[in-house]
Amino acid sequence: MKRATTARKRKAPVKSRTRNAAHKKKVFDAKSESQRISHYLRALETRKNGRRPKKNPDVLERRIVSLQKYLKEATGLRRLQAVQRIRDMRRQEAELADAGNFGKYEADFVASAAAYSEKQGIEYGSWREVGVSAAVLKKAGIAVTRVRVG
Repeated sequence: MKRATTARKRKAPVKSRTRNAAHKKKVFDAKSESQRISHYLRALETRKNGRRPKKNPDVLERRIVSLQKYLKEATGLRRLQAVQRIRDMRRQEAELADAGNFGKYEADFVASAAAYSEKQGIEYGSWREVGVSAAVLKKAGIAVTRVRVG
């Protein structure tokens, strides 16, 4: 027995959406603004938790070089442990570099926070609750808002 066939309609191809330069700039600005806010909040969290690196970058680099020499001869678990120590020290180097950038992160935050707050509807109290100081918020131009509940 033959099956009855039904003609299927073909959908028209979807036109690709092209974005004009103004739209692309707007999207880029929004992304970079949120990245600035994110970097500052992460750096603030790191400082608050007391995870500031306490080592000198020169000392770290010397120890890494020493471990890399040791790594050429090491085998098994000792090799694994040396690799992990090197990775830990590289992470500490990155933290040291980040600790030096805190002022830059704060300046970027100050430049972006007011516009970001307005677009996202974030109030003064929310910033304070995540640890942003009143002085930084004042520099950013975010005013104290009093919201009555109930």
